[in-house]
Amino acid sequence: MATFVLVHGGWRGGWTYRRTADLLRSSGHTVFTPSLAGCAEHSHLLSGDITLSTHVTDIVNLVKWEDLSSVTLVGHSYAGMVITGVACQIPNRVDELVYLDAVVPSHGQSFVDVYPPALEMFLATGADNRGLYIDPFPAAQFGGNESDRAVIDRLGVPFPLAATTERLPLSDVNLAGFKRTYILATGYDSPYGDNRERIEGDPSWDFHTIDCGHDIMLDEPQKLVDVLLRRLG
Repeated sequence: MATFVLVHGGWRGGWTYRRTADLLRSSGHTVFTPSLAGCAEHSHLLSGDITLSTHVTDIVNLVKWEDLSSVTLVGHSYAGMVITGVACQIPNRVDELVYLDAVVPSHGQSFVDVYPPALEMFLATGADNRGLYIDPFPAAQFGGNESDRAVIDRLGVPFPLAATTERLPLSDVNLAGFKRTYILATGYDSPYGDNRERIEGDPSWDFHTIDCGHDIMLDEPQKLVDVLLRRLG
């Protein structure tokens, strides 16, 4: 049986993985769906001091305190930054990195370095929040099931701008040494479509597409689980 740590993207929370986690647990796997600092049930602790390093530490500490090993880290959207940082800090506890319609940073890059148009959008929506927080974007912008959009809009919370601008610290960990999977959502105009050209033909990656909106874990949880379990036979 495998151990999964499923990390949500910006404005979301661990709740987005409920369907996926239920399917994985029903097959006997161990699953954690933490909410990052300042998000979801931790939104009352939102602070302009929360950075990418804070979120990396959230997951590193979960792995350490739960004494996990051979972990499959799944990072959605912004959380591609987070799982990369975690793998650099505790490589001996990580088995696989799964980027779920996510950014794939190089060392020394921030989220807005990987996706430059985001900075202008984030500054604009954060103008009413002293430039510290980014208000959620409408769920309809990301495609997906219409039945889920109201829930996403209701549960979405502001996200700390500093988490998107802090650069991933340089590291000598060879990320190509991990099993690496990329899952691209093709049912909407994904800002991560360029990853297909860069990754699909690379033998060090396992590349998949799922025809759905950005929130794959909500739109197509069974298809997502099928990909996550493909290596287990």
